[in-house]
Amino acid sequence: MRRARAFTGILIAATCAACTDPAPAGRGAAWPEANALFHRDARFIGADGAYSIDLGGERVLWLFGDTLVARDRERPHQGAAFLRNSVALQTGRDPLSAYVRHYWRTDDGEPRSFFPEPSDASWLWPAHGARVGATLVLFFELLHDEGEPGPWSFAGDGWTAALVSNPDDPPSAWVITPATLPAGGPSISGALGEACVVVGDHLYAYGTSGDRHAVTLARFTVAAAAAGDLSAPEAYCGGARWATDCTPATLFSPGAPEFSVHFDATLQRWLWVASGGFGAAPVVWRAAPDLEGPWSEPTVVFRPPEASRDGAFVYAAKAHPELDGGGDLVVTYVPSAFDDAPASLDGVYYFPFFARVRPE
Repeated sequence: MRRARAFTGILIAATCAACTDPAPAGRGAAWPEANALFHRDARFIGADGAYSIDLGGERVLWLFGDTLVARDRERPHQGAAFLRNSVALQTGRDPLSAYVRHYWRTDDGEPRSFFPEPSDASWLWPAHGARVGATLVLFFELLHDEGEPGPWSFAGDGWTAALVSNPDDPPSAWVITPATLPAGGPSISGALGEACVVVGDHLYAYGTSGDRHAVTLARFTVAAAAAGDLSAPEAYCGGARWATDCTPATLFSPGAPEFSVHFDATLQRWLWVASGGFGAAPVVWRAAPDLEGPWSEPTVVFRPPEASRDGAFVYAAKAHPELDGGGDLVVTYVPSAFDDAPASLDGVYYFPFFARVRPE
């Protein structure tokens, strides 16, 4: 099972030539009552990733990476199907009272990844996306196995994207088409779309590059994104310059394989939320006055209790500002372990766990 994309470096020891002072303090607390949201479907027995996208109204889309689906409801962990991705549709903003339905494809009764694998040797890892008018734009990282089979034996082949023309329908009825990418392959290397926001006339997409997951930024016009045309991304080149022919500037490094970016109305700042490092990682955030930065050094805002277990591997933290946290920012993370977890931790490890963070 692929537990997470590889991470090189320790985020808390990050360096950034243009960083400002540390981000505002925040205090987080586990929200165990909300964890039940992902335990209501007996067939959904684990996943990571857990990106969320506001679809409007009371609807929130969840995008999961590696997913376990029970073939036998009575013995869910015996012979479970392993999917490369799945989605869920949440109705209601409060995780305590919301309804959620999970989706994957089925082929002759066999569970399959919701977004099909491009080939026998590669698969799609969901990143983030955004609704642009009547269109849902979704980004993915292309991955393939490399080396001996195992949780770390994969490598990235860049990014791709797809369009959903009818996001108001249930995911089982979606019409999904490939986006138009730059000719000759993506002009921005690495991953793109790890976090997406729509501001004014542009869809902004944060990306990462290199082993240290240096964070970069690109943008597309809303009109082009809504039409599925992602062929001419403008990269943020540094200073006030955006161009289609520059090497993207590094906003800060190291970053993280997965993260979220949103504007926090309370702090009047943009917040970048991620897991702070590799292993027993805390949840951290950075702050900036603008999308481009300058970004602060990271500040620890929550230490998951699962990180205190021997061999803990806690990862995939990100914020979900579209959810109702009673005035607090809702975040999720995924607890796991470097070694195979005992059966007693089925349903505890390898599920998104909730926490709430309040600025101080």
